[in-house]
Amino acid sequence: MQSVMEPFSSLPELRKFLHCHLMESVVPFWLAHAIDDTGGLNTCIDDMGRVVSRDKYLWSQLRAVYTFSALYQRIERRQRFLDVATDVAKFCLRHGRDDRGHWVFCVDADGRVLEGDKSIYADGFAIMGLVELYRATGDRAFLIPAIETFATVQRRLASPGSFSTAPYDIPTGLKAHGVSMIFSLAYFELSQVTGDPKIAAAALSLADEVMDHFRRPERSALVEYVRLDGTFDDSPPGRAVVPGHAIESMWFQ
Repeated sequence: MQSVMEPFSSLPELRKFLHCHLMESVVPFWLAHAIDDTGGLNTCIDDMGRVVSRDKYLWSQLRAVYTFSALYQRIERRQRFLDVATDVAKFCLRHGRDDRGHWVFCVDADGRVLEGDKSIYADGFAIMGLVELYRATGDRAFLIPAIETFATVQRRLASPGSFSTAPYDIPTGLKAHGVSMIFSLAYFELSQVTGDPKIAAAALSLADEVMDHFRRPERSALVEYVRLDGTFDDSPPGRAVVPGHAIESMWFQ
C-alpha cells in the first residue's frame, strides 16, 4: 500500500488509499482491541492495542456510534459494524444521561458516572450518533432520545452561562463558535430524519451565527469567540483563530 507521505497524482488514487487505510488498518485495529464485553468501547489504548484505562468518555462513545453506523450505512453493510454501533448506543443510553437528560462526560467500565455534565458537546455527538444509527436501523428507540436531547439543548443554549463546554470554558460575556458549529449540523441531521420545521429552523439559526457572527470578512478569518450580541471582541479570546476548526466548520456548513 502506498505510503501516506508519497504524493498522489489524482483524487481517485487518494480515495483508493484512504479507503484501503480505513478498512484494512484503522477499523480492524478498533474491532480487535476496543470492544468491551461489559458494553461500550475502550478508547484509552496504546499503539500496540493495550488498554490503559477502561474509563469511557461519552464524547468518544457517541462518536463511535456515529462512525460504525456510518460505516454500515455508507461504506459496507457489514453486520459487525451495525452490531458495534447498536451495542455502544445501548451502553450510552443506559449510563450516559443524568436525571435532567443531560449527557455526562465520563463513566467507568461498568457505567458509573465519574464526571457528570461538564460539556454540552457530548449532547451534540449524541444527536449525531443516534440519528445515524436510526438511519441504519429504522429503530425509533434511537431517534426518540435524539429528539429529547434537542429539546434539552435548546433550553440550555437560550441561557448563556448555564452550560459547560469542557475542555475549554467559554469566557464570561462571550459565546463559542464550537457550539454553533456542532449544533448547526447536529440539528440539521435531526431535521432531515424527523421533517420537523422547528428543528430545521434552529439549525439554520445556528448556521447563520457561524457565517454572520464568527466569520469575520474584515479580518479574513473565523474567530472562536464573539460577544453575546455577535459583535467582535477585541481581546485575546476574541482574536483567537484556529485554522483547523474553521476548515471543519466550513465543511459542516
